[in-house]
Amino acid sequence: MTRQSLFRRVTRYAPGPLSTPAENRLTEAFAAVLEYADDSLAAAVLDEWGIATRGPVSVHTQVWSGGGRHIDLELCHGDSLCWVEVKHGARLHADQLFNYQTDLARREHDAARRCLILLAPVGFDDDGQSDFADDVSTWQSVGVVLMNWLQAQKDHDPVHAWLVAQFLEFLREERLAVTQPLDAEDLKVLARRRGSEQTFAHVLGEVHDMVAAKWRTRRDESNNWPRNVRREWWPEGWEGWSPGPGFRPYTYIGWGVTHFDPTG
Repeated sequence: MTRQSLFRRVTRYAPGPLSTPAENRLTEAFAAVLEYADDSLAAAVLDEWGIATRGPVSVHTQVWSGGGRHIDLELCHGDSLCWVEVKHGARLHADQLFNYQTDLARREHDAARRCLILLAPVGFDDDGQSDFADDVSTWQSVGVVLMNWLQAQKDHDPVHAWLVAQFLEFLREERLAVTQPLDAEDLKVLARRRGSEQTFAHVLGEVHDMVAAKWRTRRDESNNWPRNVRREWWPEGWEGWSPGPGFRPYTYIGWGVTHFDPTG
């Protein structure tokens, strides 16, 4: 079977009306790096996940799971099998990891020779599904493995080294991994972050009050709800930001909008 070019792999997914190709393109880019670089790189990644390689590693993407589904990434080595569910900008479907684990068990009956990994950004909300994965990894940890691989040996094939370095830069551009040491400006940004979050939450609260005065609240809203819980009947989408640990944006689209503002 002829291997697809690197450029074909990362461009064959087109944007759709309800989806973006970011996750699939990231998967293909990662797979290409593991496939084109020497086997020591894939072995280092598997070792990070607690998996000892058993021979050369073959890499496949969008593999039919056998249960009417496709797994993002499959790494085969010797008589062992590793499935990787890649996340970037999308949530898990209901029972997704449970279904993959079930399909994987049908494919490989020996539990010692199979593994299911959830690979996601730092702070990813897995909706409690991580219990069905054998390990949960982050793009940050993968970035560290790739950095260590580059630095461990200076005699890597220059093409392989360049490819890995470019993927590390891609992870940085996608805000999935910190691949460079923090400088003084980075520390200043971190110091200002909390204040910015609180300011933005306050602005959203003021906007809420202005819109609520015009559109009025829903009839089923309790009068004794705390001020930081807001339910409005708004014909628009907007973004709510939840400051604090695990800070991340939420986008609400539709008529019924619920927003929690921890700053109240």
